[in-house]
Amino acid sequence: MNFMNQIPGKINPTLFSAGKRLLFTETACFIESDGLELKLPTSNANNQIVFQFCFSSEADKSKPSIKLDLIDNMTIRITLIHFNNPLGTGTTSPLEFNIDNKKHFLLIYTTGLINTEFPDRNLINMTVSMYREGM
Repeated sequence: MNFMNQIPGKINPTLFSAGKRLLFTETACFIESDGLELKLPTSNANNQIVFQFCFSSEADKSKPSIKLDLIDNMTIRITLIHFNNPLGTGTTSPLEFNIDNKKHFLLIYTTGLINTEFPDRNLINMTVSMYREGM
């Protein structure tokens, strides 16, 4: 008997963590100097929120940190400083944003492949998860 034929369709589970609903988790691999852009639709079909992820390494090699800049009312630049560790770097507290009058939480985790021959060609593997408060 083929049990797969009895499954009516794809199962779409809903995941929660600390009462927050997981909206998505995306992973991308890209060149560090190219950065990454995440576009998130809003309830207004004509608008989207844009998260621009940029990477920076400062000479002092301080601990990883994040700098947020509001570019315009729909674009946020998130500069990740020292987030290219081969063993991994991430946010231990989520970044909080208000989108469509609901609290959203962004978690980031990266690993880096350092190119010592061509430092401007470092490779980043980044996972981004977005949660929303409530159902």
